[in-house]
Amino acid sequence: MHRPPLDPSVNSIVCWHRQLPALASELTVLRYGLSSWLSRVGLAEDSRADVLVAVYEALANAVEHAYRDRAPEVVAVDATYHARQHVLEITVADRGRWRTPTPQPTLPTRGRGLRLIDALTTHTELTTTDTGTTVTMGWTFTTAGPNTPG
Repeated sequence: MHRPPLDPSVNSIVCWHRQLPALASELTVLRYGLSSWLSRVGLAEDSRADVLVAVYEALANAVEHAYRDRAPEVVAVDATYHARQHVLEITVADRGRWRTPTPQPTLPTRGRGLRLIDALTTHTELTTTDTGTTVTMGWTFTTAGPNTPG
């Protein structure tokens, strides 16, 4: 279904929220929905790709690690675009238990997710508690609009 672009000049803050089971099979649904929303707020394709990779990595980490010792619960994605400040903030949250990453010398391609997220964002914050983990990712764009990364 085609939806018209959102007009950030009407609302200075535009939000999107989804919560789904923390299953790998659900990640495509979240990614597609977020991509559509980012397009509607006017994010350029290259900026949208960076955002989607960072968010997908955070989602994949939640699915793989958060509920390792128990049945999967949910993963939530909250996105907020502040039109006047040209700032996008997205959080990915789970209700699992944080485990400190351990180096895996036998798997050199593993363990790079948080560094990748950090490289793709303007700022990143990781909050861990006994009741879940939240990755907060932010992007600041130039005043030319959300089509131009800042």
